[in-house]
Amino acid sequence: MNVVPIEQNKPDPGSPLDHALRYAALGWHVFPVWGAQDGKCRCRRLCKSPGKHPVEPVVPHGQDDATTDPATIRRWWLSDPHAGVAVFLAKSGLMAIDIDPRNGGFDTMDTLEAQHGPLVSDVLQYTQGGGEHRVFKLPSGMGLSLPGKLGPGVDVKVNGYIVLAPTRGLSGVYDWEASSDPLDGAIPSPLPDWLRNLATAKQDAPALGAVSSSRYVSESQIRELGDANAKAGGGPEKLGNIDRKSVV
Repeated sequence: MNVVPIEQNKPDPGSPLDHALRYAALGWHVFPVWGAQDGKCRCRRLCKSPGKHPVEPVVPHGQDDATTDPATIRRWWLSDPHAGVAVFLAKSGLMAIDIDPRNGGFDTMDTLEAQHGPLVSDVLQYTQGGGEHRVFKLPSGMGLSLPGKLGPGVDVKVNGYIVLAPTRGLSGVYDWEASSDPLDGAIPSPLPDWLRNLATAKQDAPALGAVSSSRYVSESQIRELGDANAKAGGGPEKLGNIDRKSVV
């Protein structure tokens, strides 16, 4: 008598668990976030980041619990099948440009790209709020030396996380641009040279007499980006380091 091994139950195609396992297969360290339902965070509490904060009962350390282990991922999402999906960027060798149109992000991008050239990646996600996540491959050793902000409405996400499709937020669903889905083979692009240069500026920044932003960029680059911000309605004071663990 032939014994046929019982195949482990496969997740429903298109389900959050299915997506989480497929992201993990790419080497992306994922963890569950609450997501939204009926216009409210599924945690049903007063929270600071509705729909986007970790499911604390299963990942008490938040993004630090992110993993690529299929057994752990199955356990998490079997405990809450409707949880959303997030990726810890730096741990996954990724970084993201987070564009928020509510704060003038696309205007800032127009100004920056006119000065420096395109800041585009082959992996592009549309956010729940009508913005974009442009996901790039993170160069080794540069993870924490990039500026946290490029101007009004444009954040640089590195030592933090972003929410991924098919998570539902308060304003809509996160979704990959049709030709830019990593689960269909799209690969994050390398950083453009001008942004890579900002990552190396940390070593060149003066130790004394520098403004607070020089923790990440040099004074000349602060002036350059400050001009871009002024045109977009911001100013050099917008270039300081921000909490890169905030998410959109």
